[in-house]
Amino acid sequence: MKPKEITPQLKVSILNQSEWSLKEQNPEKYTMIIFYRGYHCPVCKKQLETVAENLSEFKQRGIDVVAISMDTKERAEKSLNEWKINGLAIGHDLPLETAKAWGLYLSKAISDKEPDLFSEPAIFLIKPNG
Repeated sequence: MKPKEITPQLKVSILNQSEWSLKEQNPEKYTMIIFYRGYHCPVCKKQLETVAENLSEFKQRGIDVVAISMDTKERAEKSLNEWKINGLAIGHDLPLETAKAWGLYLSKAISDKEPDLFSEPAIFLIKPNG
């Protein structure tokens, strides 16, 4: 993905909701999509906790935020329950094909604490027109 390119379609399951779709978003200015490694990543934990602490500021600036990983629903629920990320929409089960369409780098597990395959972090700010 490069600046000013139209983004691929994106639909994911969201904890405590049903499905989230990029094309159905209607932010004032931007939708911020944070792709993160998953529950196993301490750096992602710190990043998402910082984002969650500042959600009201993002909202004041017209930015809607969602965090998405390839984690299973169970691992995403662990993140929600154990990390300080209340209020942040957490997407899970990002399909491999979707991760590839977004140009996300993929990594294989190097320890038993990691899923077999996961996407590396990326942040996208997307205008309402995609």
